[in-house]
Amino acid sequence: MTVLSCPPAVALPRRLVFLAQAVSAPAVTGAIAPSGRALTRALVAPVAERTGADLRVLEVGAGSGPVTRALLGLLTPGSQLDVVEANGAFIPGLTDLARAASTPTTVQHARIQDAVLDPGYDVIVSALPFANFALADVQAIFDRYLQHTGPSGVISWFGYRASRAARALTAGPAEAARHRAVHAHLAGYGGSSTTVWANLPPARATRLRPHG
Repeated sequence: MTVLSCPPAVALPRRLVFLAQAVSAPAVTGAIAPSGRALTRALVAPVAERTGADLRVLEVGAGSGPVTRALLGLLTPGSQLDVVEANGAFIPGLTDLARAASTPTTVQHARIQDAVLDPGYDVIVSALPFANFALADVQAIFDRYLQHTGPSGVISWFGYRASRAARALTAGPAEAARHRAVHAHLAGYGGSSTTVWANLPPARATRLRPHG
């Protein structure tokens, strides 16, 4: 098992670490709580549907690790999980998960634009808060996803259903326009979506098979 960027573990519980980052770095954390069970299940569904197969999986924006733990519960010892997280506060907890995993797992403290990736993943699971990003960053991130998805690979991501209405009510014109542009860009990739009403707030999980 290879673990990259592994500082000493911290004593704070994962939920407290997440809450602290939600307050101090809301733009990159993107939520006030980790993904709930229903949303986690929707995100990892492309892996669950292939339970028992040896898969190469990339998780981006792991945060405090709810999706990581779900993936590790599904993946075989012959699989490979690569985790990329830009916020260093989450790296110790993710490193602990990687060290305890029976599936070979790497953890990189990096932006996905700068991460070292394998050429072809079977599944890419993204929990990045795209609604908070500049359009150019969203384009660059999806370019990397598309470049590193295998021939039959699947990309899975989510967004909060109420974010467009909230931005329209609370943001200035420039911010609202940025948000609309990001939403339109993501919609342009197509894919199939499902609403996860049981999440707080409700979310839309999308999966895309970019190469047919």
